[in-house]
Amino acid sequence: MLKRGEQVQLSREAVADVLEAAGLAGSWTELEPMTNGFTNTVVKISHPEGPLILKIASLDSHPGKMTTEAEVMRFLYAHTDVPVPAVLDYKDGGGGLGYVLMEHVEGIPLNWLFYELPADQRRPIVRQVCQIIIELQRLRVHGRTLGSIAGPFRWDDSETLVCPRGADPVTGLGPFCSVRERYERRFEHFLARLKDVQGGRFRDFVPRFRERRSHLDPAVLDDGEPLCVAHNDICPMNLVVEPRSRVVRAVVDWESATIGLPDDDWHSLLYYWWWKWLDEEDARMTREILRELGHELPLGYGARLTWHVLTDLPRRMGQYHRYFEAEADVRSYERGLMKAVTRFLEGGGS
Repeated sequence: MLKRGEQVQLSREAVADVLEAAGLAGSWTELEPMTNGFTNTVVKISHPEGPLILKIASLDSHPGKMTTEAEVMRFLYAHTDVPVPAVLDYKDGGGGLGYVLMEHVEGIPLNWLFYELPADQRRPIVRQVCQIIIELQRLRVHGRTLGSIAGPFRWDDSETLVCPRGADPVTGLGPFCSVRERYERRFEHFLARLKDVQGGRFRDFVPRFRERRSHLDPAVLDDGEPLCVAHNDICPMNLVVEPRSRVVRAVVDWESATIGLPDDDWHSLLYYWWWKWLDEEDARMTREILRELGHELPLGYGARLTWHVLTDLPRRMGQYHRYFEAEADVRSYERGLMKAVTRFLEGGGS
């Protein structure tokens, strides 16, 4: 059984077994590590039929995450214009070798270049991302239960989808019977963790978050907004672009996809992409693009965004440093985070 943070030691025999299961047995040569993240290992395989990507779950933090990733990508590849890699095979690990085998999409992660670009060159990229989110949100889902995607989709009728729901990929709780339950339980989950993270360094923030919560109206969370498919982590590192044309070639890392609100991916774009720089111009640009595309944010979005930030800031405090190698980057991230926390707790912005 794999332990938290433990990485898979991938043998050539294991790779051969995966390829055979996918009907791709035969000669293959190079095995190139792409990432070795906190919960997954990704390698590129040189194969006679073309390069492949093997994503291995080194920690099954929520059961069924490889099922979620594979089934969502398969459905989107077949039924939408959302750019995703073709899935060749997958298996959920249950503590063993869980994986998704997919085609390799040529390009680079958007975060390699995005933040170095001037605003006029970022704009066409953000426009593409907005179009992808709009396309994704056309997939309205039957029912009111929120949670991870735990199996294949099927059409209920010509307009709505049905799929089994699993636990919330963010917390491992749920599935939830309402939007209000999702936010309330996430809030309590992350506050409980905040008491002990980094030796209790952030413990004094717990009553301050509760005070901020006391001024929010939970009634704004359940206004009947139809549910849809949400990627739940649309960020630059999960977008593959062609570096010269800057065309988005693929959206990757669907393991946290959920049945949720149309809000969810707009939160990622309008909040996560820009919050740590507190760059209001970038957020304003995104809203301008939406208007150009004839799209409006969901009714009540602003009020629900405040609830999202209420749960997301405690989640990030003391976490996510695994993405930074240099100590200076860690310190810069922490300064931006704490600036956002202070601003939020004082009632400024979202």
